[in-house]
Amino acid sequence: MLSKGLFFLVFVSAISRASGQTGLTVGYHYGYANPREINRVLHAYNLRNETILTDKMPAIHGFKGLSVGFQVKGFRNSGMEFMWVGRSAMVSAKGSGGAGGIVQRDIKVISNSFNIGQFYTWNNNKMMWGYSFDFGMRLKGYTRKAPTAEISGTKWEDIFNVESNPLQFLLNVIPTGFTLYQQSNIGPVGIRVWYQMQGMPQTLGNLDMVLLGTSLRTGDKNYPLPLHDKFSNIGISVNILLGVRRK
Repeated sequence: MLSKGLFFLVFVSAISRASGQTGLTVGYHYGYANPREINRVLHAYNLRNETILTDKMPAIHGFKGLSVGFQVKGFRNSGMEFMWVGRSAMVSAKGSGGAGGIVQRDIKVISNSFNIGQFYTWNNNKMMWGYSFDFGMRLKGYTRKAPTAEISGTKWEDIFNVESNPLQFLLNVIPTGFTLYQQSNIGPVGIRVWYQMQGMPQTLGNLDMVLLGTSLRTGDKNYPLPLHDKFSNIGISVNILLGVRRK
């Protein structure tokens, strides 16, 4: 996904030389999401392991990440924005693992996207609002388990099975999310608040089986419905424009 985003940035850079490039933007953000089905499984994990857990697995809400993109100023007070956005969250639980040792279980969720949108400025470019259609927005989930002293070197296991699903390529070529935002600019620094809606729920693969050893799926016992979830979110970011805000 990152390599595709970089390709788009190079492409946009070439175009912007002829259309009034405003510049490269880099940023860092914090956000809040409430993936209910993921958190339902994590809650069940805590209940099942209540007698051995010393630190329970918290729900996944907060996330953070980097963004990089281009703003291309067009006519009047409008322009285009092309941005790759990375989002990740990680939670951990610890418990007794026998022989007096402490075992740690980590869960990591990733939801990156490449956003293409339009923005409008006013008040001499001090204020700006915009929207984007977000491509490649899909949930990826990983886990690892090991003694606490060895956890950092332990390999992550894919539990959502995203890469093995042949239909996942569709999520790279159709927009699966939509973002609305407002930004205040102080010189080259922009402070942005946003809401991102994920329109297409994503399968959670083997999350329940890996963590619980049993299924939480609903429906007919012979054809259970797989767990699905969304990563719609709100957040705030600080972006730095490495260019010029044209009036």
